[in-house]
Amino acid sequence: MRALIPALILVLAPSMAAAQHTSGAGTPMGDLQDLNRFATRGFMNQWSATRPARLSTLSEDAQAWLSVTTERQILAAPALPQVRAELEEALADDLQKVADEQRMKPKDVSAALLLKIMKDARFWIGLDTREDRKKGGEAAQVAMTRLKEADANVKAAMKLQTHASLALAMD
Repeated sequence: MRALIPALILVLAPSMAAAQHTSGAGTPMGDLQDLNRFATRGFMNQWSATRPARLSTLSEDAQAWLSVTTERQILAAPALPQVRAELEEALADDLQKVADEQRMKPKDVSAALLLKIMKDARFWIGLDTREDRKKGGEAAQVAMTRLKEADANVKAAMKLQTHASLALAMD
């Protein structure tokens, strides 16, 4: 039995030659970092650092429409189903184009864009109402109502997401 223990240690211990090929040089932390890197999309390379966003191929008209719709959402907060219907009607060609490029369904692309609109609107409403929330009183209540509506819209948009659309929206 005592003879097996040193043999097991030698077999189970990482070799120094293998450790030379890792960024952490065989340290436990380095090994964990390497494992994490491989598990989350592999090593960083020039392509992953500089690649364009997957929604960057939208036409200029579509991008302008998204900006106007986000502004309208910040000011008036139309209901989510209404925004979704308008989006699918106004950007039908762009939705199909991006869906074909990304090998996904047009509904996934529209869900991703809807989430982007709602999250952007929520962000700007949060910034716009920051001072009112600090002051308190009636202005703070109005600001909190706007934020709650924006949060509800983001939650509703999240419920429409698939794995593909969420990955597209967060790219």
